[in-house]
Amino acid sequence: MHHRTRLLTAAVVTLMAIVPASANAAARRTSTSECPIFTVVQNDPQSGFSAGKYHRLNFAPAGVSLTCDDTYHIFRSYLYEPRSMAGWTTQKLGGSLRTATGKRFVKRGTNGRVGFDVWRFPKGVTPPAGA
Repeated sequence: MHHRTRLLTAAVVTLMAIVPASANAAARRTSTSECPIFTVVQNDPQSGFSAGKYHRLNFAPAGVSLTCDDTYHIFRSYLYEPRSMAGWTTQKLGGSLRTATGKRFVKRGTNGRVGFDVWRFPKGVTPPAGA
């Protein structure tokens, strides 16, 4: 009986160590969604976007909703008035998009975990794999 109690105690301790680790892993998972192409009709030097077709990719932790409609309206507002970005900030693109034209939009207070990228590659430039 004593052996059985120690075995059960060890199983419970092990399970308690696994559950928080898996919960943390789930919280760190990020989902992405590619949105329809956004066309900037005319050059807009104030916002830093020239006329052309731009890709959008939303990113957020699993369970946080950031829709293509949301980012469409945020980006459109930014083009009309770049200082209208209450609650959002812009950054340079990174990773495989660092050579592209565009910006990263990040929701303030999310440690960079909620936002979207807007980009295009110049004509004749082949996007890197995965971009």
